[in-house]
Amino acid sequence: ADKGYLSFAKDGATYVYSPARSPDSVRQGLLGDVLTKVFGGSPLALVQTLARHEDLTTEERAKIQELLTSFDRSSSE
Repeated sequence: ADKGYLSFAKDGATYVYSPARSPDSVRQGLLGDVLTKVFGGSPLALVQTLARHEDLTTEERAKIQELLTSFDRSSSE
């Protein structure tokens, strides 16, 4: 709650917590922090690290490649 991820209301002696932000908003904020703090603000370094990760399956690598290709197509249109 202090970090802004949850909101709460007191219901008698009980606190009822609920999300204060959408999951996508939380992911975006956390990823932005990781990008800045761990990868020096370099999206390329982040993607290279993810793409080289030893636990990534061949199927996951192919899907990442498809995603990057679709971004290329979208930006050229």
